[in-house]
Amino acid sequence: PDYAAGIYRLTSCPAGHELVNSTEGTSSGVFSHDAQACRACVPGLEYILDPNRHECTRCPAGALCPGSTLQALAGTWVPDYAAGIYRLTSCPAGHELVNSTEGTSSGVFSHDAQACRACVPGLEYILDPNKDRCTQCPVGARCDGSTLQGLVEGSTWVQDRAAGIYRLTSCPAGHQLVISNSLGAFSHDAQMCRACSEKQYIVNPNTDTCQTCCIGGLCNGSAMVGLVEGSRMEVEGERLRIAECPSGYTLVRDPEEPLLDQCIECVDGTYTLRPAVYSDGQVAGNAITTSLSVAAAGSLCLSCPTGAKCHGSEVVPEPGYWKKEGGAARRDLRREEKLAAAGGAQVFKCPPEACVRNGSCATGREGPVCGICSDGYAMSNGKCMQCAGNTDVTKGWVLTLVVIVSVPTWYYFALRPFLVNPEEEEETEPENKGCVGRWMGWGLALYERFAKKANGHSTGNLQGYFKILVGFYQVLSA
Repeated sequence: PDYAAGIYRLTSCPAGHELVNSTEGTSSGVFSHDAQACRACVPGLEYILDPNRHECTRCPAGALCPGSTLQALAGTWVPDYAAGIYRLTSCPAGHELVNSTEGTSSGVFSHDAQACRACVPGLEYILDPNKDRCTQCPVGARCDGSTLQGLVEGSTWVQDRAAGIYRLTSCPAGHQLVISNSLGAFSHDAQMCRACSEKQYIVNPNTDTCQTCCIGGLCNGSAMVGLVEGSRMEVEGERLRIAECPSGYTLVRDPEEPLLDQCIECVDGTYTLRPAVYSDGQVAGNAITTSLSVAAAGSLCLSCPTGAKCHGSEVVPEPGYWKKEGGAARRDLRREEKLAAAGGAQVFKCPPEACVRNGSCATGREGPVCGICSDGYAMSNGKCMQCAGNTDVTKGWVLTLVVIVSVPTWYYFALRPFLVNPEEEEETEPENKGCVGRWMGWGLALYERFAKKANGHSTGNLQGYFKILVGFYQVLSA
């Protein structure tokens, strides 16, 4: 009660009510005794912080208002008593903070627009919920609203916090990195690791594009190898080019037509023994370019020599012929064969019955054109005939005979003159008792004479005899 004015004055209202005491229908302005009331805020649509000095405020888009307070649907809300409102300050992962008339976290502030808007799962993601916006998921990724994951295993996506987006930086083998639109400008939504087809390959997934397999290559989407085993590839810009074909093939390579690279095999009746190599823009070996037709590539193969059958890199002599690979050209080779004679094969006719199949020598023959007889064989009437008997046994008998002859010879001419006196010769000569008896007699006589000499001569003489004996064996061993 205000006794001075003779009226009652409304001084406070309960929670969820707005104090009205002015002509403006608020708690501020020109006082109106008749307008005094505690007006209830509309449940679900309004809230009030201080019933005695604030007005009922419309509920923001991102909250529920039971009448006196605000209940957040998501995020963190802080009361601003100076302004008499709640302010949304942060949102959880996967949500975009909206607090402006533009529907973003930047621009002109709007109390009623405040909300944590959830990014659409599978279609959008967000890095920083408090300052970034929900961003559309790129073509090459899957998004759960808050994070991004590449569709291709092994792809690398990096956060760009300044721009608030993910950037694709690398792709695995067999994939092409796509980060631009048809005009060549960066496109966030177009980012992807595009797989090359089975008939393509790619050298560097992060800088190059998928390339079509050449005629002479075999591709699996990530790499290309030569169809011909032994062929070699080299990198030329974004492409792989055939740089070498194995022997038996010619190389077709046109600098302007990479798709035509191939190794062409020499047909029956032709051959090559050297690889066809393309290096530093120069053609070596049997390499050609498509300035000659593919059909003409076979003309660079060497013609098969007389007396042989040829195909690819095989030169097989016929019976009666022998092959020597490499070397100088034969005089009867044609002119185009002489140009490649250093890589050619020479085939020569063998003596009768000297060479058999595939240029092999007949039994008992070896060497060029099988013209030399092997050990244990000897030439007879143009044929290598095996020597009779075992050569090892023959050598043994010869050695035995040499020993049998040399020992008596050594005795009579080297030792006997020092042991036998002429006057003693008659009485010490063994009787003729046959070959074995005679040898035994000689041995006995030699022993008796050594005994006599030992009794009748000094030690110095015996040493002299020993030196003579050693000297004889030295001469014999030499």
